[in-house]
Amino acid sequence: MMTDYDKKRAEIAQEITDLVSTTSGPYGTNVHVFTRQGVKMYRDGKKVLEAYQPKDLTGDGIKQLMLSAADRTVRKAGDGSTTTTILLN
Repeated sequence: MMTDYDKKRAEIAQEITDLVSTTSGPYGTNVHVFTRQGVKMYRDGKKVLEAYQPKDLTGDGIKQLMLSAADRTVRKAGDGSTTTTILLN
């Protein structure tokens, strides 16, 4: 049985995965990130993840976990940060 906290974490992880997965594959699309400095466009899953602004500390913790896993994948395999983020969910 999932607690409310677990459900919230699962929802945040799914939101991040949906955002990052759009950049995956040969037909992946660009993701537009709206910031105070203007609109930025990314095609790299890790950059999208870095630009993601969570609404609370739980979201920030999940974001940091996913970034850490993506960094390790890049160091070991040379690429695959988007795939790692998708598989974490």
